[in-house]
Amino acid sequence: MHFLIDADSTIYKAGCANEVRRWYVGSNGQAVANFQYKSEAIEFAGEDVDEYEFWMEKTAGPLSHSLANTKHLMEKIVNHPRCITYGVYISGKDNFRYDIDPNYKGQRDKSSRPIHEQEIREYLLSAWDAVESHGCEVDDIVSYECLANPLTNVIVSIDKDLDNTAGWHYNYDTAKAYYVTTEEADLNFYRQLLSGDPTDNIKGVKGIGAIKAKDILQNALTPERMCSIVWKVYEDKGYDWQYFLDQGRLLWMWRQPDDLWMPPIHEPVEEQGHE
Repeated sequence: MHFLIDADSTIYKAGCANEVRRWYVGSNGQAVANFQYKSEAIEFAGEDVDEYEFWMEKTAGPLSHSLANTKHLMEKIVNHPRCITYGVYISGKDNFRYDIDPNYKGQRDKSSRPIHEQEIREYLLSAWDAVESHGCEVDDIVSYECLANPLTNVIVSIDKDLDNTAGWHYNYDTAKAYYVTTEEADLNFYRQLLSGDPTDNIKGVKGIGAIKAKDILQNALTPERMCSIVWKVYEDKGYDWQYFLDQGRLLWMWRQPDDLWMPPIHEPVEEQGHE
């Protein structure tokens, strides 16, 4: 089979595995304690949390260790007995989602990025012939490439968002392979359109989480019905059509190149007043 490898995660896993990170608690830049995790630092501050400063410092081991980690992860994937050929994909510099919402992924802590990120990227480009995404995300590329030949192509990723795409999936972290039907992919998308995606700072409908979204759509069988139900929830909560459309386009994984999401229902027409 042909493995479509979302290698962004390998950059983080390989780089972070070669780093030591400590969270510090203090004031005026002077530390009074340090911990491995931020949650531990906040717990230490207790009720006085607002009176403290929190910062993270990290150091990396030799670059050769980060590159060796990357090589190990990649070889673990391509040496899978079902992998005959493969393509490697990493993020480029531009992504249309930032034009829709400048705050997309805005809550992510830049300090969490690996120190050797750029060097690992260059290694993937040179040693593994990685392809950079341009104008979209890696998720979009592996999604539509998978659907171009769903019998032989496999999405290799640890990103749950790609469960919005039908076809074979392989999570190299858990060594789990599974198949997502078109019906399941549609249902996953519309559930997420309700609940949003906090990881990517996509809001969805306030107050609706994954469990409530599942309940709302439990009897919907077609994309048209799912979309109608979801839009009605948005409308009842006071959201307009443009917000609904934007949320969908932020969440939608392309099923073909340049596949900007269009709802399978008609845009509501505003009623005009009578003189």
